[in-house]
Amino acid sequence: MEYTDEVFIRAMNKHKAEQQGDIYSGVFIREEIFEFERQMLFQEKMSIMLPKKFFDMTLELAKIKYPMEQRPQIIKTNEIGNINFTFSLLEEKLENNQVEKVKDGLVLILKRAYPANLFYENKIEKKKDKIIGWFDFKSHGIDQKLYNLMYLLPIGGKFLHGIFNCPLSEVDLWKPVVLQVIHSIEDLTITEGKG
Repeated sequence: MEYTDEVFIRAMNKHKAEQQGDIYSGVFIREEIFEFERQMLFQEKMSIMLPKKFFDMTLELAKIKYPMEQRPQIIKTNEIGNINFTFSLLEEKLENNQVEKVKDGLVLILKRAYPANLFYENKIEKKKDKIIGWFDFKSHGIDQKLYNLMYLLPIGGKFLHGIFNCPLSEVDLWKPVVLQVIHSIEDLTITEGKG
């Protein structure tokens, strides 16, 4: 009987440590349910599914987490500030046929600037009429190792640059969710004929 209890407890603990669900029905991560909602960004030029519990990071915390002057324009974070979705809509023009070249250029710049970073996947994906370029890597934060997934795609002919980061220990739980989030991006300049 005790052996069966041990197996059951181990199975329950494993279940609690996993990620289940999707961004449209809710995601269960380590005993917490994350509900997602479609949010409009950049004066309704785009929409994206983001966790309801996440909020705009304060400028004070943003200056600590992103000390460079060119920090992301929008930073959505969790309560403790260790899981972040960031967005910048840059004035530079970006078309589908430029995404791969720009992505590869960003990878090269980061590898040269931060040789200690460990790079994982590097991909181009097609979503409806959009090309999305993304890559992920491990970096060193202030007090821990971080997982980062950086992506880019055109929004209204401009360069959308997004970054997701979380503690490296959370990568297996969050990476599948982040990829769903990226695929949820809608360019409203096309659907509404704004550009």
